[in-house]
Amino acid sequence: QATRMPNEDSKYSGNVNEKTSETINPIDRLTDPTNEPFALNFARSVDFKLMPINEVLENHYTQEQREMYAEIKKRTIDDPEFMRKFEDEKKWADERCLLRYLRASHDNVEKAINMLRDTLVWRQKYQPLRPFPSTSESPRPGKVYFNSHDAHGHPILYMLPRHETLVGHAHAEEHVRFTVFMFEAITRLMRPPIEKLVLIIDYRGMAMSKAPGLNVAKQINDILNKHYVETLYKAFVVEPPWYVNVSMKLIWPFIHPVTRAKVYMVQGPFTGERHTNEKNHHALDKDFQDDAIPLQIDADESSSTVHLQAHLSDHIPAESLSDMFGGECKHRWKYERDWPALMRSLGLPIPEMKNDKA
Repeated sequence: QATRMPNEDSKYSGNVNEKTSETINPIDRLTDPTNEPFALNFARSVDFKLMPINEVLENHYTQEQREMYAEIKKRTIDDPEFMRKFEDEKKWADERCLLRYLRASHDNVEKAINMLRDTLVWRQKYQPLRPFPSTSESPRPGKVYFNSHDAHGHPILYMLPRHETLVGHAHAEEHVRFTVFMFEAITRLMRPPIEKLVLIIDYRGMAMSKAPGLNVAKQINDILNKHYVETLYKAFVVEPPWYVNVSMKLIWPFIHPVTRAKVYMVQGPFTGERHTNEKNHHALDKDFQDDAIPLQIDADESSSTVHLQAHLSDHIPAESLSDMFGGECKHRWKYERDWPALMRSLGLPIPEMKNDKA
């Protein structure tokens, strides 16, 4: 039986015990010390009722799934011997984390426990939130940053490869680590019931020389697939050039089928007339366009080539969508302002700022 997902797009208002839960902003609005709002804020007027975990289980999971969850909990976070090696990850491995792994395993207790164990081992070794030295160039140009939210409160992570300054094999490890760092940061700053993010990868203006190697893309995909399960809400790939198309076709077989269904192709223009009609807006379009990436579903599911198109304004409110895509949000990453604020929000050391321009 397929797992019934908690409905993140509802406000849970009819299911909440008012005596045991509180009204929260799903992602705390981040502010600087002067209390002036700045561009790292995620949600504006998107309030949810925080449902206690027992009510989440009761309202969104079957009896069989609740028993599976109890078994996983008993053998992992409730087992002192299991958690003895992962003292630093006790806060991360909470009850909602177990539900994510139960869903990702498709209701397989042993698989969920093994996946969770593998991730805990990886987190202990990799340390995804390990601070970058103040001399690092990775945070400066704004090649990866997050700001605002979609219509349902999911934070938006922007990736702008054209701003890449570290190219070549020598910088591959740092490229992977910084991308993972930003994924980790955004998941740390989310608040229940929001557990997923929106990813926008904008390939416009990217020179071929700045394209990450296939090995880098595969490493990032591998880490996100294995260790950030049930984290992606939707991904929008904006105007990928032909050489990115080639790379994506090569890496596509390694992407989980569930993740593939969340990937949308976006072509301009971003103001004025839509580029796609309602029929193929959310549909699986067998007659994909020449400039789109053909996405192949596994043979046991379908032999059809799939093309998902989307218009960003249908998913993200104008006031939250960057004006790079026809929205009203004018924020641009500013290293001297946003990087220290992000470090402060994560409880990490604030780097010493240089006087040079980012």
